[in-house]
Amino acid sequence: GKACYELVHHSTNPPGFCPHGSLLGDGKEHAQEIHEDTLNADFLVTASPLHDEEGNVTGSVHVMRDITELKTAADALRLANNKLTMLSSIARLSARTRSNLVTTTNDALTYLTAGDTTRGEYIRAGREVDYLPEKTQFIAQQDRMAYMVGMRHVISAEEVSGTVLLGRFGSEYLLVGDKLAQRDLPQVVGSSQVEALPLMVSTAGLENVLIGEEIYAAPAYLDHAPSHLASLQVQDWLRGGIIVLIVLGLLVATFGITIGDYFLR
Repeated sequence: GKACYELVHHSTNPPGFCPHGSLLGDGKEHAQEIHEDTLNADFLVTASPLHDEEGNVTGSVHVMRDITELKTAADALRLANNKLTMLSSIARLSARTRSNLVTTTNDALTYLTAGDTTRGEYIRAGREVDYLPEKTQFIAQQDRMAYMVGMRHVISAEEVSGTVLLGRFGSEYLLVGDKLAQRDLPQVVGSSQVEALPLMVSTAGLENVLIGEEIYAAPAYLDHAPSHLASLQVQDWLRGGIIVLIVLGLLVATFGITIGDYFLR
């Protein structure tokens, strides 16, 4: 038989995050979420010890649970929430400037809330008469290619002066991005799919592309909600602290400093 790291990770050695390796070190149960590139999937990996009558570890139960769908659903929910927050900010600006806002989506749940979100901002701005419910449009449930074809039609039919496009788009984005670039229309774009980013940069310009966590951070800066901004600041501080610890660890490893001996002197 072969070891799991050979079959799953296509490696000659166990990975550093292996819960089974941690179990062998302390005899306790361990769990780790991983993304396995060889399978293109996310897993929750657990290792639980087996003991004899005297409490000695005699083996372990090593389990990989596929959580790809759960992770995808959680990411989609988070992205949908941020898109609605951004829509609220854009609708507020449109109401104040008496601009016509056209909202499109390929998700039924987002469609059901998008209209109410837009209408609410027009009401708060005292411009309810300017709100046009037919401008909130549903295009092709969860079919990204069909959605982009529909978007091309919307761009052609409406007097578009600019676009904000966020979602889980891949290479099909080019159907819309290229058309907007040809018409020299300003666009702000972002995708959680890495393969779309080079296409977005080529058509919208690097300064107009939301990359990585910027997709989730942008609505907070637009909405200026204190709780959202505070959350982003805390995350930035934590990232900064982790970077400092990594640098200190590298210095300790490079110069062979023993922290314990340093404090005992």
